Amino acid sequence: MSKIPLFLEAQLEKNSPLVRDAFLNAFQDIKDSVVLANLVDALERGRIDLVLETLNFDPAFMDEIGDALRAAYTGAGRAIMTGLPASAALVIRFDGRNPRAETWASQRSSNFVTEILNDQREAIRRTVSAGIAAGRGPRQTALEIVGRINKATGKREGGTIGLTSQQSGFVSNARNQLASGSEADLRQYLTRELRDRRYDGAVRRAIDTGRPIPAKQLESMVTSYSNRMLKHRGDVVARTETLTALNAGRREGLEQLVERGGIQRDKIKKVWRATGDARTRDTHSMMNGQQLESSMPFTTPTGFRLLFPGDSSLGAPPQETIQCRCWVEYKIDYLGMIDG
Repeated sequence: MSKIPLFLEAQLEKNSPLVRDAFLNAFQDIKDSVVLANLVDALERGRIDLVLETLNFDPAFMDEIGDALRAAYTGAGRAIMTGLPASAALVIRFDGRNPRAETWASQRSSNFVTEILNDQREAIRRTVSAGIAAGRGPRQTALEIVGRINKATGKREGGTIGLTSQQSGFVSNARNQLASGSEADLRQYLTRELRDRRYDGAVRRAIDTGRPIPAKQLESMVTSYSNRMLKHRGDVVARTETLTALNAGRREGLEQLVERGGIQRDKIKKVWRATGDARTRDTHSMMNGQQLESSMPFTTPTGFRLLFPGDSSLGAPPQETIQCRCWVEYKIDYLGMIDG
């Protein structure tokens, strides 16, 4: 087991914030583009199809994410080439316009956006269902979806747009706990890791006095909890997707090096490295140290194949790729470099 090496961590630290900000900006733009009256009308008519149409989940909002992932991918490819010893006497540069490189970047971005938006639609359905079950009106439910406008910034905050279906359920449950007035529910709310602890005093007063939390304060608490949940998701998505792009870019860099005569393929070995903490998948921990020729796929104990951690091109399912933090160590026999 091993931690991500410093050079790869540095690339993560450089590129991950760009992906995170692109992710958060995309959903902020979606929220700010919604006409609330149209959303309320769709909810009043009970038309979930119109609700989704009104929210305008246009993939174009996600273009910035694709650009950030492409930059990470290209940067990793360049980095692995510039890391070669000067004695190799090679002048080879990473070609980001290589058809294979362009295809990976395009497909990864497209698949990522499709997965995000499909889950987003499910999250909205869950929020609408929760609103109906709780007896909340169309306007209240609409605000729970898109959030409320912060008068200081003019931007919408809170809401469930951008959250997964599971996370939108967390927000709904937190709201119900705060509104219930039940001591048990309020104490359970205080165990939520992403809650805004600045409001803990108000929750404890409600427990001690038996008085409900004022409605305006309750909305502020839920908005803050939702904002924190979205930022947490942005951080997780960014680190996962960036690391996948870095792993893919490094592999592509070596593939181009082989194709252009920089090194013989059999002089490159790759080793699966698992992070090795409590969050590491058992299957990936069991793969730690698996060594292969660079072009060969790694194989999980359950038989799935991956060219690198996070790769799904050979059919590896989400349970083997989502939030994977593993990386590849390349072992290069520099004596095998071709002088040309």
